[in-house]
Amino acid sequence: MADKTIQSIDKAVEILNYIADNGTMARLTQISDDLNINKSTLYGILKTLEANNMIYKDCDANYKLGPAIMKLGLKMKFYDDIISKCETHLNYLKSKFDETLFISTFSKQQVKYIKVVSNRSNRNKSGINSCLHATASGKLYLAHMQSKEVENYLKSQRLRTFTSNTITTTDQIYEELDEIRANRISVQLQEFESGYFSCAAPIYQNKQLVAAIGVLGFTSQIDFEILEELKNELKKASILISKNNA
Repeated sequence: MADKTIQSIDKAVEILNYIADNGTMARLTQISDDLNINKSTLYGILKTLEANNMIYKDCDANYKLGPAIMKLGLKMKFYDDIISKCETHLNYLKSKFDETLFISTFSKQQVKYIKVVSNRSNRNKSGINSCLHATASGKLYLAHMQSKEVENYLKSQRLRTFTSNTITTTDQIYEELDEIRANRISVQLQEFESGYFSCAAPIYQNKQLVAAIGVLGFTSQIDFEILEELKNELKKASILISKNNA
């Protein structure tokens, strides 16, 4: 049995596809006739899409794809490009250390994990995480913010405690960020979840932080020497990727 879908969203997707294919002939009446959608229903959907910049109406009353759609397309191209440039390094690091590898990006004080490579199907870290102070990628992101941005973030966010290792004072945060900037690597040891560590190294484009390559693993399966080797390999990979990303 197919999963149930939401009819209004199905219609909106159908309309967007129609506009993409018929941008010069996509007037309300034409869309209504071709897709067999009641004009009143169609008008409401079109107004909603227009309000969210997904479409716009030109001077001839034709509907066309809007800047929000273009932005989504560019973002996906950017993600695909970053992942492609990291693929060889992810595979090498995974084969060398047999740990979970990831690529993360940053936007609006959030970390988004766009690629995860792992043999452990029960450890799925894809998605968004907004706890910057307790994750390796998050702390790396903070370390690259302007000082005023960091100050505003720390003032606006409650530094939630996840484990006994979580950093929750501003003095500790600033000290940690200085260390990350100096070493070009971010590490968290059981700060977000007991039993796990992660490391993240910066990926730059035109000298700006655009992503991170990182590793996630069990603290029980790692010692100081392996951790140092991991950090060094991540830093090497991040430098090579950044050069290729110039």
